[in-house]
Amino acid sequence: MVAMRAPSEYPTAEEAAIVRAAEQFMEETMAKFSDPSHDPHHVRRVRRTALRLARSLPAVTGTGADADPSPPPDLLVVELSALLHDVLDKKHVPPSSYGHDARAFFGPFFRRAAAAAAVVAEGGGGGGGGGGGGGGGGGGGGGGGGVDALDLLADGRADVVVRILENVSWSNEVRLRARGEWGAWHETCVELHCVQDADRLDAIGAFGIMRCAAYSAVTKRALHVPNGDADQAESAIQHFHDKLLHIRERMKTTPGRQMAEQRHKLVRHPLACLRRPRRCDAHAPPPILGTHGLDIQMVDFLAAVQDEYGGDA
Repeated sequence: MVAMRAPSEYPTAEEAAIVRAAEQFMEETMAKFSDPSHDPHHVRRVRRTALRLARSLPAVTGTGADADPSPPPDLLVVELSALLHDVLDKKHVPPSSYGHDARAFFGPFFRRAAAAAAVVAEGGGGGGGGGGGGGGGGGGGGGGGGVDALDLLADGRADVVVRILENVSWSNEVRLRARGEWGAWHETCVELHCVQDADRLDAIGAFGIMRCAAYSAVTKRALHVPNGDADQAESAIQHFHDKLLHIRERMKTTPGRQMAEQRHKLVRHPLACLRRPRRCDAHAPPPILGTHGLDIQMVDFLAAVQDEYGGDA
């Protein structure tokens, strides 16, 4: 059983060594993606936001007689899940390439992470863990000298992280809900909720708009398709309607819902401009933008970028 402690005590030196191992593993793996919408910068934003959400969650769930004091989220589980959430993104890594077995894929990483923590526990410095793929070997967990080092495979948290990674995506949640397989664990795992909300917050707002355009460029998806075009099955704008406009409805945490409200407003504006193109060009700005038209719109957009990025630090 993992002892609970105040979030202010996180991370310990051993936890920091495991996080460094995860950072290195993530960066080396995702360097192959060539997709600016799913890159280490996106992952770091998700990590910052997930930790921010986890640290701001109330310690009590429910109200009145139904109030249920709950332990704070496990910040190490949150941070590792956020760092690794796109390592096996199916848009870039076919599940067949790792035998549809995420636990086996990540096993070598968790063994390297345990070895890095053991070095720190024995007083040997920072550790950091090797990178590389998920299929090979890796150092054994724990360390010598009788030191009881942090080992997530041994304490069960590796399984929790992998389960979060398998369930974090939007499409997976939609599929499970449609099958009636979205269960009690999905509803109660607060670490999953923090990572899901953080990932989805980066899909809306200013960064969400830029990421949608970037992914469309990488995949040669049209930005906009006129109604009735039978040659184009999807577009970036259609993705707004299929997913981005619905993200606000699926936020799990209270602070996540509050952050999503503001970002949702920004996502709606480009669609309004497309519906009223002559009102949204530089010569005829929409009334809501005031006398400076698109200049104000661009300043607001850049301010939102700074708020979403710097505000999560």
